[in-house]
Amino acid sequence: MEIYYYDADWLHGPVDNAELIASIKNGDIKDDTPVWAMTSDDWLPAHFLSTLADSDNSDVTPVIDHVSDATLSGYKKIPRPRVLYAIRLARDQDLITTQQAERCLSDIREHPSASYDIPGKLQRLGWITPGQRSSLSCLVQAQPNQNILAGYEILEKLGSGSMGTTYRARQISLDRILALKVLLPRFSQDPEYVRRFMREARLAAKLNHENIATAYEVGSSGGQYFLAMELIEGRTLSEIIRQEGPMPQKESCAIISKVCQALQYAHEIGIIHRDISPKNIIVRKDHTPKLIDLGLAKNVGGARRSDDTGTAVGTPAYISPEQALGRKKVDIRTDIYSLGCVFFEMLSGKPPFQGESALETISMHLNHNFPPIKRDDVSSTLKQIIKKMTHRNPNRRFQEPVEVFEALQNVSFTPDNDIEDIMPVMEQLEHWQGVQPTEVVLKKEWREYMHLIAQEIADRLEQQEANPEFQGYIQTTFTELVSNAFDHGCQGGRGIIKLRLELNKAFFRLEVEDDGKGFAANKMLEKLRNAPPDRERQRGLIQLLQIVDILEYNDEGNRVKAVLYRKSRGSGIFEERRDDIHFADIRGKGDMALTEEFRRWVDIFPVMRCKKVCLMVRTDWVSSMFVGSVAKLAARIDETGGQLAIWVERPSCRRIMHQLGLNTFVDIFSSFEESVKALKKKGRAPN
Repeated sequence: MEIYYYDADWLHGPVDNAELIASIKNGDIKDDTPVWAMTSDDWLPAHFLSTLADSDNSDVTPVIDHVSDATLSGYKKIPRPRVLYAIRLARDQDLITTQQAERCLSDIREHPSASYDIPGKLQRLGWITPGQRSSLSCLVQAQPNQNILAGYEILEKLGSGSMGTTYRARQISLDRILALKVLLPRFSQDPEYVRRFMREARLAAKLNHENIATAYEVGSSGGQYFLAMELIEGRTLSEIIRQEGPMPQKESCAIISKVCQALQYAHEIGIIHRDISPKNIIVRKDHTPKLIDLGLAKNVGGARRSDDTGTAVGTPAYISPEQALGRKKVDIRTDIYSLGCVFFEMLSGKPPFQGESALETISMHLNHNFPPIKRDDVSSTLKQIIKKMTHRNPNRRFQEPVEVFEALQNVSFTPDNDIEDIMPVMEQLEHWQGVQPTEVVLKKEWREYMHLIAQEIADRLEQQEANPEFQGYIQTTFTELVSNAFDHGCQGGRGIIKLRLELNKAFFRLEVEDDGKGFAANKMLEKLRNAPPDRERQRGLIQLLQIVDILEYNDEGNRVKAVLYRKSRGSGIFEERRDDIHFADIRGKGDMALTEEFRRWVDIFPVMRCKKVCLMVRTDWVSSMFVGSVAKLAARIDETGGQLAIWVERPSCRRIMHQLGLNTFVDIFSSFEESVKALKKKGRAPN
């Protein structure tokens, strides 16, 4: 028996008898909460319906013989249950908006005793068509276990989707249990949409594959369009992941392989899906996956409806970039991308992209880098396969599902053999597209290949016309950190080194991770940071600390991250000594890279040997971080009894320094001559 209950001015449900009892016991609803069974026209207290023995008597209206008059009187102030049901149906099927539903509810609250014909009211307001009114009226008056549609007896509701509602039904002529998908009224009133639906459904009915749900019949009755298809007993991938979390990689590969075979079969017939998602893949109890709605989703998607109009089609979390752009012509590669997103969720437990809204999620497929799978037990080869399936450029993906199937047959699931699955270095580098980050995996015996990667970095720097200093810093950083991983990191592990590289116009980022035991890296770095600059280098780390903006190890000491910011052309710190004054000329745009370089310069500046310092700032602007470093330098020089004068060339920079209060404890001059003159005087010069 389908039961609805009234709470927070809205109709909730349906729930069955067991769910109603559980809700009362858990305190989710009260004993006297108004509830309604579709076999009745009145509200009843929750505890009353919960006493019914089972659903066998669901078509019998109970006799009210132990409900207080006060309770029933209170229920009269609530809108009639079938009135609320009509408003809810209209809203759930997108016939009206939330605001329009609220307006209807407001009218009912003002006139609680009025009898409302909601479908008629919505048509009079011009919100729905006469055909939609007729369909809505039929649904409002429907009685459970009494629906007959074109020779199919509707037994129970299985679920709702973007295109319609699916029921468990019995085909009366053959006494066969199947699934019946009924189109939503808004689609049934669109002649062009109906034409496409009928065409695609008939095409889907021709499919005959063990991993595709069989379509039996497509038709219409009384203005309602339906598709009868195989009823699959099992759980969708969405349900499996929600209930059990991330799936084992071997099981995931087996399911994806079968789905690839189904997609290849459909592709060769000329059908693409366009809405591959976990809810459209059902796994039977014998572990056989079944792809549903194949041939239908071309016209109906979870995000938008379209075929040739250039509107986005697909479920947002799994939509391909070309679908997100609304391109008119997409091919099987869009299904490969969506299947890669499903594959990612099976192994990670969540979709690759999850925004605050559907629009934000779709945008992430276009503008964000595809995230890596953060599971150590997943084969690196498998990660590369998913990476290729989900490449933003369709030409860089697998071109047909059969290629994915063949690649999956070569994946080893034995952890000890995982190292054998590593792709050749050149093939891994081919996946490094543009400024997008990439991952390269090395075996410990592949040390010579680090030079191949270094050359790839050098070629990219040449293409970007990077200045020689920045190129040198990158090569030093790369060589030292990767060499350190080969020399120390692989000890106690299987000898796998992972590099994550990113090079763009703003910075170079390198992460080096190995599977060894690690070492006390942070203690060593702290010791080296406090060591004199002229101390003998230890694996180049002192040099790295002077040139790298960010250098940090994890607590285990087997993963290090380094970031170098790129300076604008011609920027830097240029030093010279004339007479007894040390001049430091700071040039550039004042970007983050120059700010970081200045911070490091201040930390190692030899204040004991330089008693008079003239800082010449020729940048376009300065940040508070830069000003903070100037204050630190002033404090260090003052402790030694030295003098510091600052000449700021640009008035805007001078104004910022004054606003931040730097002039209260250090001299700031508007001309070079005045700054030099002040330093040549004894003592502190006045502002």
